[in-house]
Amino acid sequence: MESIFRIEGEFESYHFKNRLNRFAVETEEGKICHLHDPGRLEELLTPGREIYAIRKYKGLECEIIYTKVEDEFILINSKYHNSIAKNIIEKGLLGKNFKLKKSEIKLNDMRIDFLLDFNEKDYYLEVKGCTLLDGEFAKFPDAPTRRGTHHLKKLAELRRDGYGAGVLFLVFRKARYFMPNYERDQDFYYALIDAVRWGVDIFPLRLYFDGRRFFALGLIEIKIDGPAGI
Repeated sequence: MESIFRIEGEFESYHFKNRLNRFAVETEEGKICHLHDPGRLEELLTPGREIYAIRKYKGLECEIIYTKVEDEFILINSKYHNSIAKNIIEKGLLGKNFKLKKSEIKLNDMRIDFLLDFNEKDYYLEVKGCTLLDGEFAKFPDAPTRRGTHHLKKLAELRRDGYGAGVLFLVFRKARYFMPNYERDQDFYYALIDAVRWGVDIFPLRLYFDGRRFFALGLIEIKIDGPAGI
């Protein structure tokens, strides 16, 4: 199986103690590390959990890259998402003949991650990372995300205007299904349902991470719970 992305650098192992704020973590070893992930990560960052980091980050002692749950290595650093997604697009792993045109497209008061060409038509693709596992279900989001809801509404608007639009969920867990998380964010849930009704594509792509390299395992099935359950 061919790797789609590799993280470089020397990793050091620490143990999670507590989250000082949204972007800073204290380890049991007394290190203060940068956390580049907007998610709540409560199910992953529990006291004593092993975390892996690269030394030094903008004045802090380290930057967290991933954690380990049983035999799973789980990326918890969102700065890599678009690099992974770019390789997925270029390798044609989403089942559509996409061609990359631009990254980080500004649309009024927000940015969309990618502008693609699909059959000579503009197609907008947003990327999200999914780390929450509930049984066989990968769920997004793990905390309320106003930004994510705005992205879905913008993608639905783009579809209404005749453009192509989709969301790529990078699933970093051993999941069989993907599900919008009604319990954590009902606004996001309803925005996703509405986006799908307008023709926005949903691509939940499961990835395997060996602590250094990422491998694409394929798209997983979407299931909907909550009031719109199917």
